[in-house]
Amino acid sequence: MVGAPPGPRPTRRRYAMPRECFNRSHLSGSCLGITLFLRAPALASALVLAACQAESASFTLGIQPVLAPNQGSLLSEMSQIWVELEDPSGTTTPYEIESTASGTSSRLEGIPIPPDDIVVNIKGFTIATTDPASQEGISDMGAWGRSIPVAISDGYDDTVDVYVAGIDRMATFNSMDEPSYGAALASDGNGTFYSFGGTTAGTWDDPASDSILSWTLVPPTENFTFQQVGTLPSTYPDRDDDNEGATFTGRMNMTATLLEHGSHSDLGKILLTGGWNTFWNSYATSRQALLFDPETLTIEEITPMEAGRAMHQAVLLDTGEVIFFGGYDSSSDPESTYSGPLNISVSVEVYQPTNRTFSYATIPDATPTVLGASASMGNAALYCGGMYVDNGLTSLEWGAIPDCMSVNGFLEVQKENDLEYPTMLQAMAPLPDGSILMSGGIEFQDGETVPDITVVQASNKSWIFDGSSWTRTTEDMHEPRASHVMVALPDGRIVVAGGSSSISWYGEDTADPLSTVEIFDPGDGDPKDGTWTLLESVALPTGTSCMSHTTDPDYGIFIYGGLDSTENSVQHFALYSPNPLLGS
Repeated sequence: MVGAPPGPRPTRRRYAMPRECFNRSHLSGSCLGITLFLRAPALASALVLAACQAESASFTLGIQPVLAPNQGSLLSEMSQIWVELEDPSGTTTPYEIESTASGTSSRLEGIPIPPDDIVVNIKGFTIATTDPASQEGISDMGAWGRSIPVAISDGYDDTVDVYVAGIDRMATFNSMDEPSYGAALASDGNGTFYSFGGTTAGTWDDPASDSILSWTLVPPTENFTFQQVGTLPSTYPDRDDDNEGATFTGRMNMTATLLEHGSHSDLGKILLTGGWNTFWNSYATSRQALLFDPETLTIEEITPMEAGRAMHQAVLLDTGEVIFFGGYDSSSDPESTYSGPLNISVSVEVYQPTNRTFSYATIPDATPTVLGASASMGNAALYCGGMYVDNGLTSLEWGAIPDCMSVNGFLEVQKENDLEYPTMLQAMAPLPDGSILMSGGIEFQDGETVPDITVVQASNKSWIFDGSSWTRTTEDMHEPRASHVMVALPDGRIVVAGGSSSISWYGEDTADPLSTVEIFDPGDGDPKDGTWTLLESVALPTGTSCMSHTTDPDYGIFIYGGLDSTENSVQHFALYSPNPLLGS
């Protein structure tokens, strides 16, 4: 059980507001009081808004924080609570309550008498601790969401759970029903995360799941359990021989993209594309496209992609289009004696949400790649590097390319400056000034290839792309890593988590997946002079690579499943919680 059960009702500290601060013409004979209490030893707190009329009717909102298992007791000294009152017209007014655990509280002067059906949004709270180095008070805990609303009406009384985690720390959980690898992950932007498909193992023969699972933080369940909310519909394998073969429903290595930009009727829906039904099986690669609606939990099949894809990449543009790069296509020869996919897509596709259609373009003179890196440049997407396979059915060799390209929503492809080294399995994320940060991966020399099961070491280098050229950062990452998670935080910093220090073609000899987390801070000057900080107290439960991940604008980075050092799927997930007071 994550959160402790409620204890005996505590003595309440009441901080009542003077009647002089209200406009009595709004509600004759009324007043508004604020009551705050801590419940010990249970891990709980509450904020109470009480409105007193002639009959002393009260409106009560309780906050019940639920802690991640690795967070310890963070509620020993709560210092601030942020609330937001929202009137029926949608107008919001923020308020801050300070020193709630110390026995004193600032009066919230000027709060209007709320009408019926006022909504109280719990925006966050922190505790104050002492920094051992500076001995100065710092805030290091927060619980927040876009909104945890409770409609207040006469006599209404309710309690809601609130997720709690250390700011700039990784909250880790081990309550997944099954291990997972290759699931597509997306957030609805309101505290609920969705997992689509995936498999319980990283082996070639393990079938993919067709389950759609949800996990919510608003409010969280007591044990943070996953709920099955649907299944993927059946699809045909996309093959050269006109869709021959049995239909399948399970999929892995597909993409899930929340459509949150642009102007169209599908805003808030999640676009699902491609995938295959078992690991490394291009004979069952789908080109199906689906729209999942988080509000109704319904799924709709739309016009399919032009080509089947798996292990491809999707980038959402600020203008609303989604760009798809690379991946394995479905053109492998079905008569081949080699059971794996030899054909890597050399095409890009653009999804236009206004008319729900895909446009397809083959890149002239390009080398087909998979496992490169991509990132949004605002109105275009950047894709660099990636792995290519040097054919042959009995002795495969593999390498990487340094090529970079950008693609906009009109499917206009532009060649960009190459990377300094051919690179694969690296990661990229945008910086506040519009540049792109790239980190890690496997580096090659030009034209270099290696045999199929050779183990190669990862890089710890990082680079900045300013729109025209690549520059190496002054500092390198603390650890070399490939197949890692790299995500931009709202405040402009970049989080890097997990990955592997080395990798092989089949993955059988992958050495020591990493559990560590690093932060890149670009600072206020030239981002190439930014700093890398290894967060020694923040880590995944175990070394993990190839994790699924997504972001929520308020709750942070959700990291789900992945592979351990034996190539088995892991049964944990984590949430990296940024400081809610930084960024926007």
